[in-house]
Amino acid sequence: LSKRGWRTGVDLEDWYSEDLLEEDRVRRPVALLRRLETDSLRNMSFRVTTSRVMAAEMSRMLDCPAPEHIYNAFPAVDPAEAGSVSTDRRFPERPSLYWVSQTIGRGRGLELLMSAVGTIRQPMEICLRGSCSADYAEFLRSSLGTGSPHALTILPLVPADDLAHHSAQHDIALALEEKTPLSTDLT
Repeated sequence: LSKRGWRTGVDLEDWYSEDLLEEDRVRRPVALLRRLETDSLRNMSFRVTTSRVMAAEMSRMLDCPAPEHIYNAFPAVDPAEAGSVSTDRRFPERPSLYWVSQTIGRGRGLELLMSAVGTIRQPMEICLRGSCSADYAEFLRSSLGTGSPHALTILPLVPADDLAHHSAQHDIALALEEKTPLSTDLT
C-alpha cells in the first residue's frame, strides 16, 4: 500500500524478528520478518513501538527512522475502588503475587519465580494471567513441589478495559522479563 502512495502505519508491539528464545527462532521466518520491519519503518507514515529504548535500537539495527513510542499502560485504579470481593483470588487471606501477559510460558522469568518462591515460608498465592498450555501449567505446579504452602492460580485473559480493576485486586505486581530475547530486554 505504501508503494501505491497510500498512507500506512505499523504498531510494533513486539519486535517480531527479535522476540523468541534462541531455540524457537529456527521455526520462525526471521529474515522475512526483519525485511518487513525494515520496509515498514522506512516507508510507512505512522510508526510506533512500545518503548523509547526499543525505538532507538530498531533505528540503529535496521538503519531506519526511529518509530514513536507509546507505553503500554493504563490509568491507576485505587485498590479500594477495585471492589471488596476479589474475582481472581482463591486465597484472599494470603499475599498475592500477580503477573500478567498474553502468554504464560518459558523464558518469561517464571521459572526463576517458582524457584525463589520455594525459599519463602509465608504461604502465598501466585496468580498468573494469560494463555497457558496444559504442559507448562503442570510444569509450574510441579515446580512448587509437594507439600508447598503456596498456591498457583492461572487466570484467563480479560478485556483490556478490565485489566486495571483485576490488577488492583493483588498485593504485589511482578515484572520478571529476562534479558533475552532482545525484544523483551528493550521493552
